[in-house]
Amino acid sequence: KGEEIKKGDILIKKGTRITPSELSVCAAFGQSNINVLKQPKVAIFATGNELIEPGKKLKEGKIYNSNLYMFSELVRKAGGKVVMQDVVKDDKSALHSYLSEALENCDLIISSGGVSMGRYDHVRDVFMELGVKESFWKVAQKPGKPLFFGSENDKLIFGLPGNPISSFIGFMEWVLPVIDQMMGSPERPYLSGVLQGDFQRDKIKFRYLFGNAWVDQGKVLCRPSKKIGSHMLTSALGANCILGATPGDEDLKSGDSIQVNLLPWADLS
Repeated sequence: KGEEIKKGDILIKKGTRITPSELSVCAAFGQSNINVLKQPKVAIFATGNELIEPGKKLKEGKIYNSNLYMFSELVRKAGGKVVMQDVVKDDKSALHSYLSEALENCDLIISSGGVSMGRYDHVRDVFMELGVKESFWKVAQKPGKPLFFGSENDKLIFGLPGNPISSFIGFMEWVLPVIDQMMGSPERPYLSGVLQGDFQRDKIKFRYLFGNAWVDQGKVLCRPSKKIGSHMLTSALGANCILGATPGDEDLKSGDSIQVNLLPWADLS
């Protein structure tokens, strides 16, 4: 008696994500029903008449739709369930139809593009028309300034910029913590790293760059990507973290401390 677990011990702590290990342990101890949080139902969409699907011939003035594939995988890794996914035309009627359905059927809506101040950026306007309460629009960060967040009853809405790195970093810094909270997951802590190389700061905005971090003699060392354009999705290749620096007139130098946000799938070895 009591060899594996004693009376009064907690078998699985609240907030633990269910994997094959937890599932089989529940069965082994005779638990046929357990209380869990529902997976949030998520709608993701991109706007832009210039977007075409990978595999098709790239014509002049067109770009491939990459952000929805990125969002879909990020939502899945976070534990959410994508139930709506589409590229919506830069047209108020099309946006109104899609967003009406998303607000009816989803817990979380994530858009890519259409929240800036361009001629065809209608997403924010349509949100307002549908009764979404805006909490904020535009944040002092680079990349990803034109970021929108609002709500409609218990539905949460994020409007992320269309540039792929802006969308990627916006998701990791703003959307992922929300999905974690919806799933009852513990908060992911930031680390403090020591720069191995320079980091260009912005004078008025919080600056983010993809990078690599590793542990050496008990210290977290890190280096930013050399590609800094918000359109350069390849800057995320091989990265295991996002580095962040507060605004300042002088760039950070090798040996300075910097904020490190490890990607959930990161390996520090």
